[in-house]
Amino acid sequence: MQLKRKGFLLQNVPQGFEEADAEATLLQAESQKSQQIRRAAETEGNVRLTDEQKTGLAHHLGHTDKVAQVHYRMRDPPLPLPPTRLRTRQVLTERSSDDSEEDPASRKRPRPAEEFGRFAELFPVTLDGKPPNKVTRVEAGFSEDRTLYDRWRAEQFKLREAHLLAQWTRRPPTAKKIKREIEKEQWHSNCPSAESILERWEPPRKEDVESSSKLMKQVETQRWKYLAVVEPSPKAGEGKGVITTKTFPMNSILCDYHGEVISGAEGRRRMAERKNAMGYAFFFKCGKEDLCIDATNTPCPCHPDQETFGGLINHSKKRPNVRPAATLMNFPGGQRYVLFFRAMRDLAVNEELLFDYGVCRDSFGGEGADLTWLDE
Repeated sequence: MQLKRKGFLLQNVPQGFEEADAEATLLQAESQKSQQIRRAAETEGNVRLTDEQKTGLAHHLGHTDKVAQVHYRMRDPPLPLPPTRLRTRQVLTERSSDDSEEDPASRKRPRPAEEFGRFAELFPVTLDGKPPNKVTRVEAGFSEDRTLYDRWRAEQFKLREAHLLAQWTRRPPTAKKIKREIEKEQWHSNCPSAESILERWEPPRKEDVESSSKLMKQVETQRWKYLAVVEPSPKAGEGKGVITTKTFPMNSILCDYHGEVISGAEGRRRMAERKNAMGYAFFFKCGKEDLCIDATNTPCPCHPDQETFGGLINHSKKRPNVRPAATLMNFPGGQRYVLFFRAMRDLAVNEELLFDYGVCRDSFGGEGADLTWLDE
């Protein structure tokens, strides 16, 4: 008997196989290797051959008798097999002549996530955009089916849904308000219904300010996002001011009033010593504690290379949009009082932060009579 691969003689099989009348003929496959042929012969021989024949086959394929005992005694035939003609099943599917001529690189299809990532780079998903049609997709080198098209629309739908939910952060909207917002955006298709937005809307979760590691890091580094110092102040027309660079929902924490935390009594003593000098002492209460944050030394010793936002927020008695909120925070090194500024309403981009200093021209014995901006 002879084992063949691609029509070439591999080796003569021992005479014992011919006497057992178990001739092995391997079906050819274009990409078959000798190792695959050997595995196919082993698998079929395990089922059909006797012990003696298995040992002979293993010896022929380069194994020892010991290996043959392990590999081929796992599943012995329940009954003696009659002499038969051994033929192994084809291991690999034969390729057609057309497939063999095809460029292998063209058969490698990218993963869905990678393909959509490339698709989204060429056709970005936006709130108001439109997905590319079939002609445009094909010209860009993508398939003409709707898989990427449908994925693009699904991503836009989620984007529009998130946009609508973000319009109402504190109180639930009404169906009428949602429909009005959709009409304003001019979305006639591929957008959520007012009913689905009402179902998905959730009240904001209570923020764990006292133990927030994110807020602690911002207090320590004084790197508050989406705020900028401008000069002159849009409200005062002179000096510096702080504006937003993104929208903030109502009650958001924007920054803190940074300085040395001292007792209220110590703060009043320092103010008396400074007399007519400009002071930046912020007096407040947290629980029963009478406290003061002294930010007179600017820049502060702990951040000598930067201006802190809290000390640059200007005053407005009639139109404040932020309010101070004192908190006792649980820092790793111990508890510490922090005075945050929270948004009193939803804030737009490029809006100057203003809060009520709590003083007027009649305060301090009328010493601020000439400061007209204190009453505005």
